Amino acid sequence: MNRCSMPFDELEQLKEMIKHSPDQVFFATISGVIVDVFPGTDRTYHLDYQAMIGKHYQELYSPAFSEKIAATLEKVRQANSIQKLTYSITVADMQTICDLEHQDEVFWYEARIIPIVLSHSDEQYILWWTRDITKHVLMEKQIQHVMTYDELTEVYNRRTILSHLHTTYTTFLSKHGNAGIVMIDIDNFKQCNDSYGHLSGDQVLHHVAKLLANNIREGDVIGRVGGEEFVIIFPETSIAKAQILTERLRQLIMQSVCHLESCLEYKVTVSMGISAFLSTDNHENDALNRADAAMYQAKSHGKNQVTLCRQLSGN
Repeated sequence: MNRCSMPFDELEQLKEMIKHSPDQVFFATISGVIVDVFPGTDRTYHLDYQAMIGKHYQELYSPAFSEKIAATLEKVRQANSIQKLTYSITVADMQTICDLEHQDEVFWYEARIIPIVLSHSDEQYILWWTRDITKHVLMEKQIQHVMTYDELTEVYNRRTILSHLHTTYTTFLSKHGNAGIVMIDIDNFKQCNDSYGHLSGDQVLHHVAKLLANNIREGDVIGRVGGEEFVIIFPETSIAKAQILTERLRQLIMQSVCHLESCLEYKVTVSMGISAFLSTDNHENDALNRADAAMYQAKSHGKNQVTLCRQLSGN
């Protein structure tokens, strides 16, 4: 059992050590009444620690966060051993004791809840020993965001959209459903760059990406695969429905106006190729290559149009 049994004087020595720790530590009964609080030296906000002493956690924290505490204390009680917990808490969860105003601000903690038996008492106690890992969690999320999204357009990057394509293809193989795979290319993009500069080109990319991302269905995914090319995946969608959805997107872009930094109103159009998985496919890229070929066919036939790949159109 990873519990700590100590006489009273050793507890006092432990408290003295905790005082100099950067971590925040709560000394409480197993039922949840806070006996003492050690604020620690590494904290990003201030709690009214004196107001916490003698109070039950349910008096101090929100009902939702109190449920987390209750579940953890029950695990400690049943296992009679140290429990580890990683959790988030918002300012709203501790608004009665916290001095911050932003209710939705989130902090992350790593905690060890240590059961303690005192030789002079029949009461069971715990040390709720917490370490603030907010900076670490936020850094991990930032790294994950960079790895997942295209920095310029804020849609999925090539690696992520191709991962979704693989997942969709795996679903097709197991369930025999289908999906619409759409390749999109911005018309005359090189001309825009050459005439108005790369900053204007970036604005056009962002404009198109935002329009597409805001007008696909929940569950559909979009990513930039390079240059001025995007891919949309319509999961569990017939080819007929995919054509309707794609044509709607083309018209939305055609009817929109991109306001360049030079105050110029730039009209954007796109060429779009549609494909789907076939039973003869050996790889998810087979469908993507067909969509790419259909997109180039749309461009060669005048641009600003949607073309279905020849394997599905019968042409």
